[in-house]
Amino acid sequence: MSKSEVDYYKPYSFSKKTLSNGLEVLLVKDTALPYISFDMMFRSGSRMDPADKEGLMALLTEVIDKGTKKLSAVQVAENIEVLGTSFLYSLNKDALFFSVETLSWLDEKALEIFSQIITQPSFLEQEFQRAKEKAIGWVKRSGEDFSSYSSRVFNKYLYESHPYGFYQNGSLGSLKEISGGDIKKRYDEYFYPHNALFSISGQYSDDIIEKLEKFLGKWKAPSGVSETSSKKNIDISLVPSVKRKELLIINHPAAIQSEIRMGHISVNSSHPDYLSLKTANVILGGSFNSRLMKRIRVQKGLTYGISSAFSAKKELGAFKIGLAVRNDKVGSALLEIMGVLEDFHKNGLTAEELEKAKQLLKNQFITRVSTADSFAHYLMYLNSQDISYSYAKEYFVKLTSLSLDTVNEAVSKHLHPDQMKVLILTNVDKVKSQLRDFEPFTVKDYKTFL
Repeated sequence: MSKSEVDYYKPYSFSKKTLSNGLEVLLVKDTALPYISFDMMFRSGSRMDPADKEGLMALLTEVIDKGTKKLSAVQVAENIEVLGTSFLYSLNKDALFFSVETLSWLDEKALEIFSQIITQPSFLEQEFQRAKEKAIGWVKRSGEDFSSYSSRVFNKYLYESHPYGFYQNGSLGSLKEISGGDIKKRYDEYFYPHNALFSISGQYSDDIIEKLEKFLGKWKAPSGVSETSSKKNIDISLVPSVKRKELLIINHPAAIQSEIRMGHISVNSSHPDYLSLKTANVILGGSFNSRLMKRIRVQKGLTYGISSAFSAKKELGAFKIGLAVRNDKVGSALLEIMGVLEDFHKNGLTAEELEKAKQLLKNQFITRVSTADSFAHYLMYLNSQDISYSYAKEYFVKLTSLSLDTVNEAVSKHLHPDQMKVLILTNVDKVKSQLRDFEPFTVKDYKTFL
């Protein structure tokens, strides 16, 4: 790596502390502005949902700030508003994140309300029912957004019975099975210090750990919950096996164009080949000048946009492609995409393309960790994936050292054009005749997947 790149990327320094109750704390200092950000991560994402109650973790996140043992939902909202901020949350398959940001001199007020929301939620039945009705309404309307609906269903089609295929926001059937008692039980099972990670970023005081002890130090797991009970081992039989090509058509009579999703199971986020695959994908379909864009959009005019990604999670990953095409161009688009994939699998990328891909990823990474709070979020992401914090510092070195042979070998090993699962949401009467080369295929009504 050249000296200029070393000078260019100087990651934030950070320190680690542990509270008396076992809660790990990350501290990322930034004195440029008088702000402070508090973030709590739980290593329990939507993959922890029971198979018959998909959407349980999503409902929990929706109601956790709707009242505490000391404050009503309105009072919580008022306290947050006084801080000039918002209580934010995000949920993915592997982890759940909560955050609040405010001015540095309001740190104790922010910690007080933040800690109450996280450690003393009231989970009132009326708030749960309101959230449940909202979630059911969203699912009923989800079939109207063809793009997001296709991606949602494809994820289940791809991962099959593995929890990564669960509907994060639930289905009509699963949401009806969830009760307020389920929410409370799930909270007790996963919300405690040893299953959490706390981060502080910004301009914090020298006594910040003492303040944390004041508001979070007495928090502990409920009686009977062990420090390892949150670790869910996935039954190996649930992991999708390698198969031949498959095609599923979701019939939606109102579809004026076709949404295509295709892909296969791939490596997880800690796999030694993941960075090589991520780099290669920049050239395949991860940038505007990618090969898929050049062939499918620029040369053939079959779509406005097409993209691909190696989407990796803690346990498994997937290679995915997404695009929308006119109904009369579905067959042509599939044949052209397969041609690009087969060529890329066989020949890989060039040395010049590799250097372009590396530079784009470096630029993206710099943007991703450019502030103290975004750097803290990245450290929390690494933790959720069981990846060492040192990776944040080593990323540039690892990326720069990738050789062309290493990357192309990973492509040859992990890209499987002959094992693609393909999902098409379309008006089946408009496209069926174009898909003779892809028979046999399955046709299902879109309402089946609500």
